[in-house]
Amino acid sequence: MEELISKKELLEITGISYGALYRYKRKNLIPDEWFVRKSTFTGQETFFPRELILRRIEQIQELKEEVSLDGMHGMLSGNIPENMTLTHAEFMPHIAVPLADAAKKYVAENTLGFKELLALITADAAMKSGKTALTECEQILQTLLSYRTPAPGDRLLGYRSSGVFFCFVVSGEVWPGADVHKVIEIDLEERISALKVFVRDKNNGEGGGNQ
Repeated sequence: MEELISKKELLEITGISYGALYRYKRKNLIPDEWFVRKSTFTGQETFFPRELILRRIEQIQELKEEVSLDGMHGMLSGNIPENMTLTHAEFMPHIAVPLADAAKKYVAENTLGFKELLALITADAAMKSGKTALTECEQILQTLLSYRTPAPGDRLLGYRSSGVFFCFVVSGEVWPGADVHKVIEIDLEERISALKVFVRDKNNGEGGGNQ
């Protein structure tokens, strides 16, 4: 199960105000589905997917000095950017070295298109999480390279059963068997947003961005 963070803890950690949080929501910078209402001993409280919301607030805070909230929407939404390409030299140095070496078997030698960039940045997130082995990250990479263009709400799920890893992309609920253990869950819409920020930073000559 994905770890949640309470609204109170979120505001304390990030230093943003209650008003700012809901302004970001009104501007569609934070998806409605990230606001999770749960019953507690004090009544109904709001929680968020911890990793997703902390990363999104960090992105907003990094961008707000240069981009208006309205301008951020296109960058942070999961809309598919058209004709997005980067060269190996621009992108691969930011990918974990073992994965970058292994990826040479699966991606183009010179220019990386959107699907390849998304597959790489997602497999890289899995690698850097420490939850998946290199061979499992290669499997994630191959799965996303062969997958259709992601739709809003799509998630990459990785499971192990009897020591065997498998992964797939879903948009709805999944109910695995009792002997199946979820290893990792990655929101592809959030990865697209991270990719857009990365490309923007490269175009501005800032060399990297937050992955």
